[in-house]
Amino acid sequence: MEKRTLLAIVLSFLVLVFYQWFFVPKQKNAVSPPHQNIQQKTQPKQVVEQNVQSFYATNRKNTAVETINVDTPFYNAELTTDNVAIVHWYLKNYRTTLKPHSPSVDLIGHIKGLTYPMWESFDGSSFTMPSIINYTCSSLNETITSVHASTNIVCSYSAHSLVLKKILKFYGNSYTATVTIELTNLSDKPITERLGVNWSGLSGELGSRYDVADGIILINDSRDTIEAKSLNLSKSYDGEIQWFGIESRYFIQTVLPHESESAHLYATRTESSQNGLIPLLLTYIYNPKTIQPNATSYIKYTVFLGPKDMDVLNTAGSNLNRALYFGWANVIAKPIFYVLRFINRYVHNYGWAIVLLTILIRIILFPLGQVGFKSMRQVQKIAPKINELKEKYKNDKEKLYRETTNLYRTYKINPLGGCLPILLQIPIFLALYEVLLSAIELRQAPFIWWIKDLSVPDSIGMINLMGFQLGIHILPLIMGVTMFLQQLLTPTTADQTQAKMLLWIMPIMLTVLFWGFPAGLVLYWTVNNIFSIGQQYYILKKY
Repeated sequence: MEKRTLLAIVLSFLVLVFYQWFFVPKQKNAVSPPHQNIQQKTQPKQVVEQNVQSFYATNRKNTAVETINVDTPFYNAELTTDNVAIVHWYLKNYRTTLKPHSPSVDLIGHIKGLTYPMWESFDGSSFTMPSIINYTCSSLNETITSVHASTNIVCSYSAHSLVLKKILKFYGNSYTATVTIELTNLSDKPITERLGVNWSGLSGELGSRYDVADGIILINDSRDTIEAKSLNLSKSYDGEIQWFGIESRYFIQTVLPHESESAHLYATRTESSQNGLIPLLLTYIYNPKTIQPNATSYIKYTVFLGPKDMDVLNTAGSNLNRALYFGWANVIAKPIFYVLRFINRYVHNYGWAIVLLTILIRIILFPLGQVGFKSMRQVQKIAPKINELKEKYKNDKEKLYRETTNLYRTYKINPLGGCLPILLQIPIFLALYEVLLSAIELRQAPFIWWIKDLSVPDSIGMINLMGFQLGIHILPLIMGVTMFLQQLLTPTTADQTQAKMLLWIMPIMLTVLFWGFPAGLVLYWTVNNIFSIGQQYYILKKY
């Protein structure tokens, strides 16, 4: 029994370590059902080269370029008249740090020397357009003060017998803007338009291995992650695309086409990187349209640049709420996330919400835990008999196994019962890990005293340890103490040496493992240990 319990503990530890290093940094791809038709294929070389060149198209000096500023209750946007692309998008309700006067989060500003997102291309059309279009816009400054208001900016460009308009509509009640592309054919012959909407960004670790930016797409009702580092320069996705864009740990930049039709998306990366980040270009290609003489085509899409907040995403529509995805643990994590939000409505503190959620989970698991601890206690009581069998049949392992099994059967003991509570907590723990790592509700959410942000370790300072800067974290130390007390009360059949090893090894191992974990996760495990201590004390008194 003791070996099995030790094995369960060791396996649990290894699972946590393996998950921490190999699965945390990235969102896992959703698996497409067999009947869905998502094609990924290498893009033709000349098109790849053309897309790569477009990354750096804004390096030219254009004295005519102007800046467009749009101020709304939710964001402050800065665009350029070159392509009417987004240069900065500041989120007013989100700050980069907890420090006073910390700047607002800018979803675009970290892109340096690359073409800014939200620009159009016309490759494959029967006419040519410049790679960079300098528009003339109806307004360069717009302010929306009411959540019920909206404003339009009309940007125009004329070339030969074509009039191109890019009309942007900004709203005071959301993180979205609507873009309408109007192309008027003033010639006496039909023309073919094939519009491409381009969104550029950087893929990779944004400051830490816990905040990874990648491309995302919802195609044929299947969510997929586009990792730039795994692309062989380019891939194409063919199907009904509801949205696509770039996501990070807490925020997303997405394009939502209005047309409900099969289309194409090309994901292109460069071979070089920028400060460890890989430039990624997502190009959505509309199906060709024929524009008759003196006629106008209209194509609309919406852009969303904001937080991965469930209420906000639900309001945006187009199944954008599926951008909030908790990896392989999504099935378990989503209910945990909803319950956590529900509890917070009443306690108004996510720290206390985590405490109450932990208690709720332990109440649900209480019967199983009761069986497990009772089994361990019963095994401890028959330990002398087990030791007698070990001595009696020390040279006959097969006989020892049969007699030990008969002994368990006689006393109606399940030898694996003590392992189940430990193993059952692992998927719940990993699901909660994903929630605490990805839920923007916990970003910069305080608890009590020194815990100012549940989404990061509860550091109170730094120390220099042999040349390395090590954060001083209080919660992992408290968790280690509770783990020690839990091990102290755990029934054991081991000899004194083994018992001492178990008493010290798990608290030390888990303290080291949890040292860099988010405070919210360590809080969960600490409260879970305290509950286990109480339950084990009750079992010891009753049995």
